[in-house]
Amino acid sequence: MPWTLELARWLAPLATLGAILVAAQAFFYAFQARLKAAFYRDHIIVCGAGERGVSIACRLGLQGQKVVMVDSDGLCNGLNKARALGIPTFVGNGLISDTMRMAGISKAKRLIATCGSDEINLQITGNWNDKTKAEIIAAVEQPRLRLLFRDQIGAGKDHRSIRLIGFQFRAAKRLFYELAASLCLRPVLATRGARVFLEIKNDLLEDFIRAAILTLQIFGGKKPSLTVYVKNESFKEQFLLRYPGTPLVADLYWVYSCPSKEISPERFSAFDASIFCSSEDMSTLERAELFHSLALTPSESIYACLQNPINNSFINSTNFVRKKVFQVVDLVDFSLGGNDPLDDYLEEEAIRLHHDFVKNEKLKDASWDRLPVDWSFLDESYRESNRLQAAGLEINRLLWKSCPDDHKEKLLEQLAKAEHMRWMADK
Repeated sequence: MPWTLELARWLAPLATLGAILVAAQAFFYAFQARLKAAFYRDHIIVCGAGERGVSIACRLGLQGQKVVMVDSDGLCNGLNKARALGIPTFVGNGLISDTMRMAGISKAKRLIATCGSDEINLQITGNWNDKTKAEIIAAVEQPRLRLLFRDQIGAGKDHRSIRLIGFQFRAAKRLFYELAASLCLRPVLATRGARVFLEIKNDLLEDFIRAAILTLQIFGGKKPSLTVYVKNESFKEQFLLRYPGTPLVADLYWVYSCPSKEISPERFSAFDASIFCSSEDMSTLERAELFHSLALTPSESIYACLQNPINNSFINSTNFVRKKVFQVVDLVDFSLGGNDPLDDYLEEEAIRLHHDFVKNEKLKDASWDRLPVDWSFLDESYRESNRLQAAGLEINRLLWKSCPDDHKEKLLEQLAKAEHMRWMADK
């Protein structure tokens, strides 16, 4: 008998045994997950075991919260990471009732949709909106989709709440809030506002511009100045069409050709911050390094935003990172808010601000009823406005703490003007 046939005769049973073991392992995981989830109450269901979904599930699990994970790909690395932390995992579709029933949707306090598609996340939101009392949080990265559905979801029913989170937008806001916290103590900025240069890939550019405009309204009515590099004029036209009030709250300068040719070195050096994010992380680093060589600005004012820093660990060995020519920002980590991946602290602050506002209005006029007292019944656009105000409080506290007592009355006026500008930018 040929040796190849003899080898196949022995390998065939081994292959069969391997398939049986894989099936047995899958059955064991499914049985273990169903057993655990059966006793869960007020737990969190995460649909989508991609990098962001797994990071959220793992961070919540490490905080001691009860988490269940659902994904249609039973062999994905995300489910394996979750299982290693003891998180029950289910292989199935978040739109299918049988899968979600096993995950305990009727007893969950939160449903988080972090699949790779905005449309699927919105489908999950719409599918379970009337079938569960859980708070629903959906990842929606496209700004136009967020704006389109934000007002449509309106207020929750039966004390439910729906949140649409753009994690990329969230990362941009966190970056600019940290930047604002460092800039707000510079006296010169009170006379001219912040100056920022942006070279961001198109699918993130709108979020970065909006985040900068919303967060840099901290200098007492002085508008931030943004110089934006775009490859064609169509983006500018579409942006100003969607946000026609932008000139009231920010000065935008558009650069269409290579910035190094169109912007003088003196103007490069005048930027308080320069932020880069290209389609490829290595390209981002190269553009930031080139800017540094042209502008000769301090390394702490140049930011290279990376989207896949874990997969591109070799980046840390490159010369310009080792030499700390600029700041390297992990956008995925920034989008998750550190130890608070769902911004629960911020949500509590926003609720408090809303209750204080309603209380003050009712003190003026007992019959005032323009907005509901209960946060769950408040329109999502108002909830988001309160969240933005809450996020800016830390900067206000920092300014107030550093201000001498004899200058606090002037600072109070400046903060009032800044809050008015932030409100205008939000609208």
